[in-house]
Amino acid sequence: MKKNLFMLTLVLIVFSCKKNGQKPETDHAQPVKRDIGIPITGRSAVTKTIGIDGGSVSADDGLLSVIVPAGALQEAIDVSIQAIENTLPGSQGPAYRLLPEGTVFKKPVTIRISYAELNLEGTDPALLRLTYQDAEGYYYLPGTSTIDNVAKTVSTESNHFSNWTVFECYKLTAPNSVLPGRTADLKIRTYIPIGPLAKNPDKVLGDYIETDDNDPILSSALWRLSGEGTITPYEKGCAYLAPSSVPNQNPVTVSVELTGNFFGSGSSKVQKLILLKPIAIEGSENFTINLDGVSTRVTQGVFFTMGDALYISGNMNDRQFHIRISAKRTGSFPFKLQSAANAADISLVSQADLLDYMSSFRTACNETEPSFIFSPGQVEISKYPAQPGEFLQGIVSGATLYTGGNYCSSPKTVKLNASFKILMR
Repeated sequence: MKKNLFMLTLVLIVFSCKKNGQKPETDHAQPVKRDIGIPITGRSAVTKTIGIDGGSVSADDGLLSVIVPAGALQEAIDVSIQAIENTLPGSQGPAYRLLPEGTVFKKPVTIRISYAELNLEGTDPALLRLTYQDAEGYYYLPGTSTIDNVAKTVSTESNHFSNWTVFECYKLTAPNSVLPGRTADLKIRTYIPIGPLAKNPDKVLGDYIETDDNDPILSSALWRLSGEGTITPYEKGCAYLAPSSVPNQNPVTVSVELTGNFFGSGSSKVQKLILLKPIAIEGSENFTINLDGVSTRVTQGVFFTMGDALYISGNMNDRQFHIRISAKRTGSFPFKLQSAANAADISLVSQADLLDYMSSFRTACNETEPSFIFSPGQVEISKYPAQPGEFLQGIVSGATLYTGGNYCSSPKTVKLNASFKILMR
């Protein structure tokens, strides 16, 4: 009998934190404080006077609106919306501070955020929720969030002002690309709602985790693959094994079907949602230079950023090859001095040869303001990586490198073309 009572107690304290109405014990999942977002530089607060008859005000970008009904205020006040930094992990939405903070309304106000500009890859509009942050740094989940798929907005009602943003309560995450024959791990990230805590009827958002063993929604996951390769579901996610070569259908798409009562949906109805994640199969890294018609493979190709510049380097036999671009983006960049904006500079350096090759040549050595000849051609960055697993891709076309550029002598020249595809690690 005692054993059965103990097991019953365990069942009661283990929670599926994503179901409506369940209140997990804070002994087993602790609330998490986050930093308070600061105002975004260059974004001005929008202020509007709203009285007892109600009214509305929108942020400077038009993405958040506050609708105050008639009778919500006892007197006219200045309502302000200030764009702030979003400090909630996993949230890509804009964040705002509603002022005067702590204002209490006699009737609930509507807070509405547009999701039209959000990247919903790996999630679904039905999984978007609004959340607010209190002065102590805790993020809370209001009772319900309403999705308007036509207007592409998510809204809720609140009787107070604070910091607000939108987040995805479930999201399928994975690398955007994978090499042939390599494996990519897919995870479903979610939160642990806790509470309600003392003096606040709303649940507080706890940890942002890759999975929750006690969540029946994640236990319901059905994984599928569209394209070549294989998938292997496991307890906390799914592994995708890419084919040994780049397939004709590229990227492939891994999907997961989730079934359950998603928290904060405002409905007890069980839903089925399918989350999609495309994964590109990339060819192997390559870095090749063609000098006067002779192609050589560059080894140990790397890239990195410093300040506002992108640096690309590698070894070519007994030489080191360097590209500097005074920008960190895709685009075409002509050859100029390193001090110029949106420009490229190339050097080919050898320990055994003092006559380095460069994409510029100083035409005279006795001028106070020396003049230069710059290489024709350009560097083109066609793909700029945003995260590990993606590639930096580009070419150098129609370049001429000069020797003796700093020695005021007649230069030797070589014609150069190059292509590079370097993995961000």
